[in-house]
Amino acid sequence: MTWHYAAGGERHGPVDDAELDRLIAAGAVTGDTPVWYPGLDGWRPLREARTSARLAEAVRSQPVVAPAIVTARPRPDPDADYARLRHRRLAPLSAIQRGAALVFAQPGPTIGVSALIMVMMMAAGFVPCIGGLVQIAIVGPLVAAWYGYFLKYIRGQPALLEDVFAVFSSPDLLQLIIVYVIIAVLGILMIVPIPVAVFATVFWTAAQPDAPTFVVVPVLAILGFAVVAAWFYINAAYMFALPLVHDRGYEFWPAMRLSQRTVNGQLLPIIALVLLAGLIWLAGLLALCLGIFLAAPVVVASFAHAYEDLFGAEPA
Repeated sequence: MTWHYAAGGERHGPVDDAELDRLIAAGAVTGDTPVWYPGLDGWRPLREARTSARLAEAVRSQPVVAPAIVTARPRPDPDADYARLRHRRLAPLSAIQRGAALVFAQPGPTIGVSALIMVMMMAAGFVPCIGGLVQIAIVGPLVAAWYGYFLKYIRGQPALLEDVFAVFSSPDLLQLIIVYVIIAVLGILMIVPIPVAVFATVFWTAAQPDAPTFVVVPVLAILGFAVVAAWFYINAAYMFALPLVHDRGYEFWPAMRLSQRTVNGQLLPIIALVLLAGLIWLAGLLALCLGIFLAAPVVVASFAHAYEDLFGAEPA
């Protein structure tokens, strides 16, 4: 089992049972320390969440304080994190290479779990009457869990299918849904000017047949380029918001702001990463579409490596 614990105003983990026992023995974790593990409905004091004999022996000599139920995990400070991590740099080609190596090293579970996640996302849209609502509710959490699944491999931890489904019992489920909704709405708003401009142009040229039309095409082309660039930026700027919520415990807005600030700090490497990922995605589509089941896990694994490079724990 993997555990997350809160100490010093920050969230730590995941750690396994053996590491948790070492932390208890060292006094870094006590019976009153808030902890959470996948499947637990909210953060709780360790003495409530774990009742093993080792814990009982470890906390017996400690003062007994009436435990308070923790319903939300402590949130990290985005400004402090940004100041601590802003020196990091992303190597896009290295992230792609490591993502591909990860998938090809464990093709069965990585491709299989990724295929299941993609099928779940697509199938949600076919739920009668409420397909759109179901997609809104599950796509964001599933993307976050997809990142988390590959982060387990990157960090040398057991990566299990049950970890993917555990996201739906996470205390941050609502935060993940909100992040996805905001990004989706912003993306739609970025695209709206294109059909509006086309309709206005058609109406204008029909109402004024003698009006010069030679300027219409370049104007529409410039507008189209600007809209596509804005849409691209929105998706790139917030690409790490979901894993920041799922992995680090941020609320939706601090996660989005930290993701945006980090991306703005090294926009060119991020653009290169996304473009390389787009080429891999395109290659998967051209391979009779079935190639997408290989391309998608490589892309997400690469993004997970990029996330770890930018936001992961400092190397020992």
